[in-house]
Order: sequence, then C-alpha cells, then structure tokens
Amino acid sequence: MATATPRKRILRSRIIERPRLYAMLDASSARVRTLIAPAGYGKTTLAEQWTRRDGRLPAWFTARRASADVAALALGIAQSATVLVPDCDARLRQHLRAVPAAGEHPEILAEIVGEDLASWPAEGWLVVDEYQELARSAESERFVAALAANSPVQMLIAGRQRPSWISRRSLLYGQYLELNQMALAMDSTEAEEVLAGRSFQSAAGLVALANGWPAVIGLASVLPDELEDDAEIPESLYRFFADEVFSALGDGIRAGLATLAVAPVLDEELAVSLLGDEGAEIVCTTGLDVGILVERGEQLDLHPLARTLLAERGELATSLPVAVAAERSLEHYRARRDWDAAFELIARHGPLEELEAVLLEALDELLDTARLSTLETWCELASENGVDGPGFALARAELGLRTGRHAEAQAYAESVAETGPPELVFRALSLAGR
Repeated sequence: MATATPRKRILRSRIIERPRLYAMLDASSARVRTLIAPAGYGKTTLAEQWTRRDGRLPAWFTARRASADVAALALGIAQSATVLVPDCDARLRQHLRAVPAAGEHPEILAEIVGEDLASWPAEGWLVVDEYQELARSAESERFVAALAANSPVQMLIAGRQRPSWISRRSLLYGQYLELNQMALAMDSTEAEEVLAGRSFQSAAGLVALANGWPAVIGLASVLPDELEDDAEIPESLYRFFADEVFSALGDGIRAGLATLAVAPVLDEELAVSLLGDEGAEIVCTTGLDVGILVERGEQLDLHPLARTLLAERGELATSLPVAVAAERSLEHYRARRDWDAAFELIARHGPLEELEAVLLEALDELLDTARLSTLETWCELASENGVDGPGFALARAELGLRTGRHAEAQAYAESVAETGPPELVFRALSLAGR
C-alpha cells in the first residue's frame, strides 16, 4: 500500500520593516515622491508603513481601470482626501453636474480640487497607488500633474511606470524623488531577516537567484523546506514558489482563492457570499497568513501576481463555477452601486447580457459626474461583443448631446422612441427634442 506524501507545513508570513527605505524617503524634501517598480516589489506595503510613521496622516486612493476617465479620477481623489479635508469634494461634484463634458478640461478639475485642498495639513500625504492604471489616459495624467503643481498636497505615488510628467532631469535636481526597482529590491540583510530559519547558504543562494525580488523572497519564507542543492529553478521564480505554496495549501484553500480571484474588488461580505461563513474564514485567514491576501481597511486585496496566477488556473480550480461566482459578485456590486467593479467583472467574466441593465442603473449617476469616457467604454464593449439594446442607444444619445454631436444624438434618441420599452420612450423623446 502506497504511503501518502505528507503535506508541507505552511509558515506565517511576516511583515518586515524596511528602515533603509524609510530613511531614503525621509531624507527627501520633494513634495512628490514615487515608488516605481514591477509588481511584487512591496510598493503598497512600503507606502502603508511609511505614511503611518512619525505622525503622518495618509489619504489613500487606489487607481483602477476606470481611473482612465479623468472625471472618475478627480472625484475619486477628492473623495479620498475628505478624510483630511472634509467636504473637499462638494464643489467638484457641483461642477461635474453643471458642465456636460467636464472631463475635457482636466486642468480646470485640478484647479477646483487644488483650491479646495488649500488647507491640506503639513503632515498629510495623498497616496496614489497602482498609478499605471491611470497612466493609460493622457487626460488623467494631466490632472495629476496639474494638481501636484498647483496645490499644497504632498503625494506618494506607487506604480509600475513613472508618471510621464516627471522627467529624468527633475529627478536629477531633486524636484521629485523616485525609489525604483533597484532601491526597492531587498538587500541581503533584509532578505536574511525574512528568511530567518534557513541556512545561511540557502538564504544567500535564494537572494542571489531572486535578485532581491521581495515577492519571491516572501513566498519562499513561508515554505520551511531547504532548496535542494541540485534544484532546478525555472525562469519565473515567483511562479515556482507560488506553485509550491499553492500545492501545500490543499485543494479546498486553492479552490477558494481561485474563486475569490473572480471578483475584481473583494471585501469580507463578498467573500462570505462566495465561500460561505466557514469557508471564507478558513480561506481568508490562510491567504492572509501566507501573504497572498492583504487586508486594507474593509477591503481584501489579492496580491496582483497571485491574482494573475490564480486566474490562469481556470474554472476547474474554483470551488464555484466561474459563472456563479460572477453572478454573486455582480449582485454585490449592484447593491453597493460600485459600477466600476461591476463593469470590470462583466468585461472579464460576464454575464454580458447583464451589461445593458447595469448601464441603465448607472446611467444617471455617471452622467451627473460627467463620466462620459466611462459610458463610451461601456458602449464599445457592447459593440465589440455584439450586444445591442435600447439602453445602449439611449446612452449614446446622451453622449452625443453632451459632446455636440447633435444629429447623432437625435438619431439614437428617435430609434429608442420608436422601438424601445415604454419606460425609456419619454426620456428618448425629451432627448430628441433637446
């Protein structure tokens, strides 16, 4: 009778303080400081740790795909800043409602937000995380550049690419500070602290192989086994150690994490909806212990590299069929009116047939906040996937009216009035009349 191979014992991941990097951030007098490196270099963790030291007060904004819409970006940053400057988003909201295509003028939006942040506290820091998400939009970058230049706000920007408005010359002269991949990589002292318990030879060899990559060193730290002397390390060290960790977690935990990866935005309530009370407790606790999950306020974040790896494993690896997990997640986002998460979910996993209903639920809110670029993106997704309906024609009519394409707006509105359901006809006729 064959003997079962014993499962590896997973250790608990430890958050390691990095005084070397704190000192580099402290030494700068730049009002804008940046952490620029690929995924897995501890940018977000460092930003959290540093902004909570020495009396600093953080206001946190995490960019998402929707941040390419400059109106969404401006409102998101203003909302985040209310923790330090109450009601600083009120005048911006009024402007977005009053000006149909406010997103066409990012400098004006930055001027409004900047003026309302005039009382920004000296110890306050605006953290803009995942900057690469908004770097896809020239208008969004223009907004951040104008806000940085014309307001007293101190910024800590973390992302995978340098803001286009920060030049090498400005870094050279100390106008901005950048900690790049080389600086963020763990040195031997930091790595040895993370790998406490391994032999010196094994730790030194792993540090050399990983080239200081914190994600790899962190995953290796939760596996107690020494590397074999003749171990063949594949090209992707992160994938190697992630596979080792996942294989040691057991089928139930792996399937639970893969299910959570379906949701683009995750919190405890949604985790319970997807996994049940007991399942969510076990999976989330284990994920937090090994560093695959991170808790930030009310939100649970899957490490971006782990999310990619889990997504690659496909539907067979999940504890729920992907379609069911997507349906439950969409219901959660609709109840929370988190339209950006709902759209991202539909774009990745469907159900595409729900896109029109979600669009109609979100339409007035998106128009009130001048999020015309977001509406354009939703309509484009529908066209690309052959999804049609009067809701999309109504949205296109609203877009045309607000961007000066009046003949196009009238044509779309009339098509809804002729063939659309009764609840949309009056609105379509009003649009056509306007």
